[in-house]
Amino acid sequence: MQVRACAGTMNNRQSHGAAKLRRLRSTACFTLLGALCLAASSAGASESVIRCSDGTKVCRNTQTDLPARVLIRPATNVYDSPSTSGKVLKSNLPAFNPWYVFEQRDVDLRDPRQPKGWYAIGDSTKDRFGWIEAGNAIEWKSALVVSYTHPGTGDDRRTPTLMFDDLARVRTLMESPDRAALAEGIVKAIENGEKGLQAKYGVAMMEPRRFVDIERTPYILPVLDFEQFRTADRNARFLRIAAAIPQTETETGRGRTTLDQEAVQRQVAQRETTQGTQAATLGLDIKFVLDMTGSMQPYLDGTRDAINRMVRSLTADSSAPVRFGLVGFTDIDRECGDCNFKVARNWTKDELASGEQFVKILESDPTAKALGGGDLPETVFEGVHEAITSRWTENAIRMVVLIGDASSNQLGTDKNRDYSEHTIRSEADAQNVYMMALHIKPRGAEFDTALAEPQFKTMVVNPGQEQPPYIPVPADPRNPAVNRTAILEAVEPVVARLAKELQKVRRGDVSIVAADTDKAVKAESASLGARAEAAAGGTLAAALVSYLGDAAEPPNDVTAWTTDVDLADPTRLALDVRVLLEKRDLEDLTNAIDTILTALRRSRMTESDFFSELQAVVTSGVMARDISVSDATSLAGSGLLPKWLSSLPYKSAIQRLDATTYAALSPDDKVALDRELDAKIRLYKDYFNNSEIWHKLSPKHADLESVYPIRLADLP
Repeated sequence: MQVRACAGTMNNRQSHGAAKLRRLRSTACFTLLGALCLAASSAGASESVIRCSDGTKVCRNTQTDLPARVLIRPATNVYDSPSTSGKVLKSNLPAFNPWYVFEQRDVDLRDPRQPKGWYAIGDSTKDRFGWIEAGNAIEWKSALVVSYTHPGTGDDRRTPTLMFDDLARVRTLMESPDRAALAEGIVKAIENGEKGLQAKYGVAMMEPRRFVDIERTPYILPVLDFEQFRTADRNARFLRIAAAIPQTETETGRGRTTLDQEAVQRQVAQRETTQGTQAATLGLDIKFVLDMTGSMQPYLDGTRDAINRMVRSLTADSSAPVRFGLVGFTDIDRECGDCNFKVARNWTKDELASGEQFVKILESDPTAKALGGGDLPETVFEGVHEAITSRWTENAIRMVVLIGDASSNQLGTDKNRDYSEHTIRSEADAQNVYMMALHIKPRGAEFDTALAEPQFKTMVVNPGQEQPPYIPVPADPRNPAVNRTAILEAVEPVVARLAKELQKVRRGDVSIVAADTDKAVKAESASLGARAEAAAGGTLAAALVSYLGDAAEPPNDVTAWTTDVDLADPTRLALDVRVLLEKRDLEDLTNAIDTILTALRRSRMTESDFFSELQAVVTSGVMARDISVSDATSLAGSGLLPKWLSSLPYKSAIQRLDATTYAALSPDDKVALDRELDAKIRLYKDYFNNSEIWHKLSPKHADLESVYPIRLADLP
């Protein structure tokens, strides 16, 4: 397994234990190759990984301990007994949908071209349905899936992913010195309706031209096999994947494979245009997240003035409904002095405001004033989290504009036990929230500014934007009038550009998607207003690509070979690896991490052995499962963590933690580990309670069987 380590962030003067913890943490950053090792080890196996009991309960996957599933091939029939002479209960099951296995009969996979035997299957873990031939099923031996990455906008748009009916075809293309021209030529030929492309190139399917955002439109691309290769710039993979979409109440399957030219043309027909009333009724929600400690009043005034200038034009044109949100943040109780409120406050929690209402809040509400504050770090993360997770308007693009001049209390300190810039970004992605930041950089605060800049930049790394919409705003603490003017010059073009583009989109003009905005954002010679306007346009464009993808259909009924990188530009990732978890799996993981956290805190408080405390916690009945960790020397070998997590081909800090490593950690390092795990639990609970991200693969599935493709980076 190959793992690429991320850059460490700890000081070289830290203890040996801290250095070791840093090395362990680095494994949270990895390449797709590492993530796919499990798929490779199982894909080539000739034996079944399914373990069954008495036929009444769902079987288990021996590698992950998850319910065993198979992917159904096209034109599959279900029989009432393990025989083709039996009664056909259902014909033409939806191809490549995952079904649960309840029993195996004489399964022999030694010859992958002619599998023998039968599987008893059902579309939920409680409902056994009938029998299918082993030759019509593919054992899904891992929970690994891939999803399309955001295609980008303007000149930064990547080439659509092409799928081929044979590995040799895609390998030949990637090895060609004219690879980019050939790939772009195939895409152009498909779009022009050229015939005979499957025979000429082996093209089985093309990624929909509209971005199919897995966060909004559930689909499954399970990894069946892979082969590594090396490009000039990075490791890459040939992937054999299957494609599937969730069943519907009336879905009976198409009864054929879509490895044909008709399927290619059907995918190409999905253009980047509005359909019906989808975009005609589109709205825009802009939530301003503002630092409201004492130094920020000029910026609150400037933001208010910018919105005020736009109110008349927005009100006069009802075709551009823009709603505003206002969230303020300060600091924790003991650091906030005379602040009007502590931590964060949301003035538009129940319903977003019109422009007039937004201005009125900042003009008239005595609590919406900048006041108090002590040290420079503030509760930035808490404010942004409140904006992301609070109410949004239906059928509206979601945007957050962060304005602040100080860093956030860092995770691992006694003032922040819940959030980091990375967990905030993960939550924004899950909620389809796009962000931009106007980072005020006051003179004399360079040390704190250096802490704030990477936090702000990480939070605004939106999918599909090569250049993060991060705009630095110079400030002079001794000249409030100048600062007020500076933020006015930045905010006004942002709101104006967003409102203008929204009007165009509602009329069917989505040309913003093709505009090149990054150049203006990066241009040092451009004015502050021009860079802010360009950043706003790029953010809207990226969000619009995702929004319009709601009307697109993911590829279905296909198994084919592709590659995880852009065919024309292999430096860009085209497919992202994830783990498809059921809600109950995430609940089990949360409970396990909570148990570990309890033991860590007991051990730290009593200065006792961590694994002894862990056994005490488990024995006390905190965990529902019957687990003994008394003989364990590492968490990975304790059996406490879910088996599916331990089976993944990477080991994070918590999995690799053993008695020696823990004993070598300094008190500060142990506190930092505590905070990291606490933040993960918070993230998982937010995921668990977010009904928008969970989807059922079958209408019969219970709530806890709903699935969400979680990113590997979000695992502990």
